Amino acid sequence: MASTNGQTDDQGFTPQPETAKRFFERAAEVAITNNFDYAMELYRDGIKWDPDALEAGHKPLRDVGMKRKLNGGKGIGMRDQAAARRASEPNEKLSWAAYLLAKDPGNLRAMEAVLQAAIKVDARQTARWIGVLLIEANRDSNKPAVERYLMAMDALEKVEDYNDAIVACQLACRLRPNDGPLVTRLKNLSAMQTLQKGNYETAKDFKGSLNNAKKQMEQQQDQNVVNQDAIMDRQIGDARKMWADNPLQPGKLYLLTDLLCKRGREDEENEAIRLLGQAYEATHSYRFHERQGDIRMRQFHRKASAAIAALQADPENAELKKAAQQVIRDARNFGEQEYAERVANYPTDLTLKFEYGRRLFDNAKYDQAIPILQQAESDPKTRVRAMNLLGQSFFSLGYFSEAVQTYRRAIGVVEIAASDTAKELHYNLGRALEQMGRLAEADAAYSQVVQWDFNYRDTRQRIQKLRRRDDPPNAANAQPGEPPAASN
Repeated sequence: MASTNGQTDDQGFTPQPETAKRFFERAAEVAITNNFDYAMELYRDGIKWDPDALEAGHKPLRDVGMKRKLNGGKGIGMRDQAAARRASEPNEKLSWAAYLLAKDPGNLRAMEAVLQAAIKVDARQTARWIGVLLIEANRDSNKPAVERYLMAMDALEKVEDYNDAIVACQLACRLRPNDGPLVTRLKNLSAMQTLQKGNYETAKDFKGSLNNAKKQMEQQQDQNVVNQDAIMDRQIGDARKMWADNPLQPGKLYLLTDLLCKRGREDEENEAIRLLGQAYEATHSYRFHERQGDIRMRQFHRKASAAIAALQADPENAELKKAAQQVIRDARNFGEQEYAERVANYPTDLTLKFEYGRRLFDNAKYDQAIPILQQAESDPKTRVRAMNLLGQSFFSLGYFSEAVQTYRRAIGVVEIAASDTAKELHYNLGRALEQMGRLAEADAAYSQVVQWDFNYRDTRQRIQKLRRRDDPPNAANAQPGEPPAASN
């Protein structure tokens, strides 16, 4: 495997740090003269001889690339791409991948190429470094890709950087919250991190004793139950030390703030908010501000839940009722404001628009919610939910015909019959049809609901009320304001 100690890797390549050093020293001299292109070529050639030269090669190459970019340097050209494709040895592939990334420092695909090449040549320091950069760049992109988080997670696990692998996995879980295997992967990474930190065994021994992993995890879980707070304190302390080395590195800051929020203690959450705020002030990266908002929304939700529980225990208490109404109102207002900011910062993210529209709906701002939800309807992930809220918004404003048409469009794309979503859509459709006087159609909509769930809401009572009417069934076909047809 490649290393800086003169050992030969699996491909027969022997790193030559002294040769690489001459290239790096010359590159540094050239970079001072602002001859960025030549300096980058020298760094590239040096990395070929010492693929894992992080401090002397990869980092200064990236710095030169950033300066070149700021001075109007062109991006990756066809000739560079062709030369990179001709590279055959793993160390050459890595040197060219690093060179292309330097020409376009924000290129996510180029970061992926560096990461893959670093893993191939076993350049472990470089893999850790570029893996974290890829996580951060993906997190800051307009549309983070779960595949990039998974790629970084796999690579970081291979080089036993479990802290940053966990960060990548957590971010992937946010994009795929219902992915069971991914959640299991997160638990396994956390277990490996605990074993690594606790010195239960070396990483090599751990790999060689996977048969005992389950037993060790169970023992650790038992210890967590007995001494959970002490373990959490230690984890927070370890994360705080790593963060202190580079307070503005998102991966380390996110790990610390996630741990601070894990116990749901307001003082620790407020510390996380403060740290994120400091990072936002220093970098103006909106992602830090966004995570502050996530924590505050969780705090509001917790306070609202507590107020509701207190009111349920004493429902006649006027003061508790007033307090619950106020905290719910505060939570909804903050959520609306937070998502308004997010939509402004990420105007093409339809998922955020759905969340913003949902909060406008919760605040009874139906006329404002409708155009936002109409845009969110274009996203397959939120389409049905957006149409459901859109129909309810039309209904609340008295646009019953528009509500009916919206509900029917939503019913047409519901994938699972008899699901909770399907029941709600048919129920809401029945209510809108009732308001229009189309009683037979309303009856049919309600009938479908009770066939799925006999006790759903007040559907049975509505059906009974419809069927007790003295009007004949064809009265349902009359338009609002018109008399029903005479019965035979």
